[in-house]
Amino acid sequence: FRHHECNVLVSTRVLEEGIDVPQCNLVLRFDPPTDYRSYVHSCGRARGHDTFYFHLITKMQEKSFLCDMATYSAFQQVLVSRCGSVEVGTDVEVMAEEANGAYPSYLTPANTAVTMASAIGLLNKYCAKLPSDTFTRLTAMWEIEENEDSIGSYCCRIMLPINSPLKGTIQGPWQEKVSLAKMAAALECCRSLHQIGELDDQLQPVGKESMKLDDHLCAPPADDQVPEGMPRPGTTKRRQYYYKKVAECLTGEQPKEKLDLFVYKLDMVLTCPIPDEQNTRGRKIYRPEKSTRSFGIVTTKPISQVSGFPVFTRSGEVVVHVRETGRREQFTQDQLAALQCFHKFTFTHVLRLEKYPIKFDPTNARTAFYIVPLNK
Repeated sequence: FRHHECNVLVSTRVLEEGIDVPQCNLVLRFDPPTDYRSYVHSCGRARGHDTFYFHLITKMQEKSFLCDMATYSAFQQVLVSRCGSVEVGTDVEVMAEEANGAYPSYLTPANTAVTMASAIGLLNKYCAKLPSDTFTRLTAMWEIEENEDSIGSYCCRIMLPINSPLKGTIQGPWQEKVSLAKMAAALECCRSLHQIGELDDQLQPVGKESMKLDDHLCAPPADDQVPEGMPRPGTTKRRQYYYKKVAECLTGEQPKEKLDLFVYKLDMVLTCPIPDEQNTRGRKIYRPEKSTRSFGIVTTKPISQVSGFPVFTRSGEVVVHVRETGRREQFTQDQLAALQCFHKFTFTHVLRLEKYPIKFDPTNARTAFYIVPLNK
């Protein structure tokens, strides 16, 4: 329903609150609400401008239901009369002026400035642009410290999500209020993001939508033009199928007896452990560089040099380097059978990738390599 693959969703009362549901244009409630709280939450499912909200009741429930609806309507009128016309006071504007005067703003070469009042919003916008799946909401982590020697003095530290290139903790200057300390730290964070190129001179996050092809270097493909009325690429209404390909060095003949095979080791180093604040389950941090064993690749063809790349595990960011051992090996039939057994166990029982219709069949597979254990 969220990805628009179906347009009808049937649920129990648990969906009234706590779960975000995309905008609906028709909401039907089968059972009358038990109280005003339940009524308000179910109405919240029909928050669209042109949305219809209906109750389905029996003939015997009509009298009591209309009485309850009259009571709920009276409640709503009282609440709206008390809260609906409340305007934002001038103290908000005064707070913004006070914040901007407490710490100088940051100006880019394009004369675009980020102030104390706008820094937190810009930082949240940057975090929202970081790559993530649809179920993850990336936010910065804030830590407030009070100065023990000076009463009424606060300092804020910010740590960005793990997939941001800006690593470490950003600390802002000491301020007289907690709100000012958070703004100052956010301003320092925005300054650092601009200096490393994560924010452009217009102080906009540098994402995929801001990267344009240079016509002089690479002309855009002719098939990039989307006909009028057709769904755009990347949307759920347009599905484009493609063939999966395997690197040439990992295809071909299976490792066999008396055949010179290439052995590569996977050097893994934990470069950025997950902070304690994000390790909510208290998992033990695993450092692969301290282990006496590692993984390797046995293949019949040489692998081209590959630069180090990061992977993100439950322990944090791990940088992986594929390095050649410097020699070619020949294995007996029993050794190859053991390597194949380890390879199958890893992908079948550990990673659990052998699911119908996928079947482990190395003799007919296009890939020609084994994942093997290595002693350091």
